[in-house]
Amino acid sequence: MHQRYEGPPEAPSGEDYARQLHQGFAALRFDPPLEQAYRRYTASTMGFAQRVAASLGVLIALALLAWDALHFGWSGSTGLVGYAVAVRAATLLALLWVAVAIHRAQAHGPGRAALLLLIGGTGLVLSSIGYPPQELRYAAAVMTLVIVAGFFPLGLALWQSVAVALTLCAISAAAAHLLLDGPARDAYLRLQWLLWAAVPVGAIGGYLREHSRREGFLQRRVRDDEALRDALTGLGDRRRFDEHLAVALAETRRLQRGLALILVELDGYAAFVQRYGAREADRAVVDVAEVLQCLLRPMDVTMRIAADRFALVLYDASGAHLRQVAPALRDMVELLAIAHADMANQQLGVSVGALLATPADTAATLMQRAEALLQRARIGGGNQVVLAEDTGW
Repeated sequence: MHQRYEGPPEAPSGEDYARQLHQGFAALRFDPPLEQAYRRYTASTMGFAQRVAASLGVLIALALLAWDALHFGWSGSTGLVGYAVAVRAATLLALLWVAVAIHRAQAHGPGRAALLLLIGGTGLVLSSIGYPPQELRYAAAVMTLVIVAGFFPLGLALWQSVAVALTLCAISAAAAHLLLDGPARDAYLRLQWLLWAAVPVGAIGGYLREHSRREGFLQRRVRDDEALRDALTGLGDRRRFDEHLAVALAETRRLQRGLALILVELDGYAAFVQRYGAREADRAVVDVAEVLQCLLRPMDVTMRIAADRFALVLYDASGAHLRQVAPALRDMVELLAIAHADMANQQLGVSVGALLATPADTAATLMQRAEALLQRARIGGGNQVVLAEDTGW
């Protein structure tokens, strides 16, 4: 069944981030659109930390395997000691597999980091079962460090870190009951309090870390939005337009939908500022910006890319739609009846250049073609609309 294209997914606005920052997030959860943006941000920025953790995990497993081999011997190991060395080797191979996957991944979500911790912790638990009783305290100390490491900034949410830590504690206790008996089991279980005590300690630190990270994410997005927004009209600026246009072209090309670009320029703006002053010029710019936005659909976008120029991006556009919208923009500005004594009709008007994107267009070529049409409108005396020939104008 055909579904109407509604434009690219709408990204949260700066107001959304500011509102969430004001409301707070004690439960470490944002509103759904912001939560998705945060997870994408986390997945794109956790690569280095996860690669370091994976490499460090492999090196630690290799060091423990070498220590066991030297301490207990490669060939003479029998019974539980031989079993411990075998588990170390298997753990090393599994960690190598996960480490390779992490190093080759383009995005770094929580899944591989959790698997890395579970494999390393489980291997440590199962291998420590074969230790002599007097050596178990060292294994418990290393296991405690693994649990605490689960709360490091590796891309896991707090509840995921807690789940991994509790799983490792449960595996450790179950392994003691199933694989040990007598004094060895009692000695191993007496050390379990270290593991369980590490969970709330790590959770408190993890909560503070994630809260700080989320707060920094919101603050950074609010600052970025303010930096890319025109202070007078609240519309996106030239930098945001350039980024938006490139993404819009790629999205519409992938979905094989039409995309239109309209450039609107205030005629004689420099002369208007000189005659009427900056305050009246600002008021005129705001009035024109409001008119442009009123004529567009929710999926379309208006941005102020220069002091006297606006750019409009129309999604799912056709030649017929463009032939209606572009002249209407000029006519609506005329209805504002903003006085401009230096113009022939004594009013502030706009020149409009509009066209449809082609499959071969890049953001740069589309902008060049639109500016050429706008130039033709200006040369024609202003207050004119010039559309590309492929719109059927």
